Amino acid sequence: MIIYYAPALFLLVSLVFLFVKAKAVDLILAILLIIFVSVVTGSHYFSVSDYENYFDLYKIIPEIDIFKFSDLKYYYGEVGFVYLVSMLKYLKIPFIAFTLILSCISISLKCYFYFKLNRKPLYSVSIYLCLYFILVEFILIRWSVAVGLIVVGYYFIFTNKNIYSKFFLAFSFLFHYFSLIFIVASFFAKKFYSFRCYFTLMVISFLISSVVSISDVSLISSFNTSVTTKIAFYLLEVDTTVGLISRVKVLFYSFFILLYLASVPRNSLDENLKFLINNSMIFIFLSILFFEFPALFQRTTIITDIFCIATIVRIIEIKYSKNALGLFGVLSSLSIFFIVWLFLDVSNSFNVRVWDYKSWFDFMWYY
Repeated sequence: MIIYYAPALFLLVSLVFLFVKAKAVDLILAILLIIFVSVVTGSHYFSVSDYENYFDLYKIIPEIDIFKFSDLKYYYGEVGFVYLVSMLKYLKIPFIAFTLILSCISISLKCYFYFKLNRKPLYSVSIYLCLYFILVEFILIRWSVAVGLIVVGYYFIFTNKNIYSKFFLAFSFLFHYFSLIFIVASFFAKKFYSFRCYFTLMVISFLISSVVSISDVSLISSFNTSVTTKIAFYLLEVDTTVGLISRVKVLFYSFFILLYLASVPRNSLDENLKFLINNSMIFIFLSILFFEFPALFQRTTIITDIFCIATIVRIIEIKYSKNALGLFGVLSSLSIFFIVWLFLDVSNSFNVRVWDYKSWFDFMWYY
């Protein structure tokens, strides 16, 4: 069970190396983090919910040489995911290698995003892991990879590498259809609006969320396509609710960013920060819209968290650029909240969606 608390250690280590300027140190630590997360999440043996479903799916999907496009409807998962499994099976790749590959791709893409758009990448990715080590890196395998593809796709939008951005975003859709929302949102990715505009956007999102919560969304299921069927499933899923703390976290993000926007001249913001702020506010808007739809909120808020973490850490760094002790104090205080979140998440998840950690390597070495 102790392995689920590993992100807390990552966060503490990142604080220790917070003011180390050598890029080589950051790179070495990032590689160690990627290796650890990839091996731990990719080699676990039936330790989390949904794992058995993926294990069974990997067994029944045929190899690419005998696979037919018309057979897609018989298998759970998006076309890109199913075809990837089919190709790997054709290459005789075992299931454990498949999960290791996906885990490595997932965490590597997120590290790449933070290293490119954040000056405290290890700290930021450690906070992300405190929030989503269990839910995303262990459980939501397809969405975890899709999230990595989306955020890197957005980075390429920022750098005007349009071919790369289109490739990553398109592939994210092939891996998880929910990516479509972020593909549409990407058309606004390089915009930047006023404080008044973002504030109005928040108000509108609350109003729409309130109206949608009392509306009949079951009509979408009447459109009999694979995409609308999945969307209807997520919309109509009512087994869970969005918790108060999750809502407060999203609202904290919005108030923090809006307060900063209201306190600084617009022309003082660099292009990096403008990009982070704009997309954070757009994703906050989407998260609030889905307050009444837990499955949609859960998937949306993961990307909201990734961007908002980068934005808030950047803002704090700017505010305390000439006060190293103050910067360390604020980031240390912020760390406490996310470490507590991790401990609560492990406590609430244990014996519900995660169990005592076991690895495939344990059995390999035993035999």
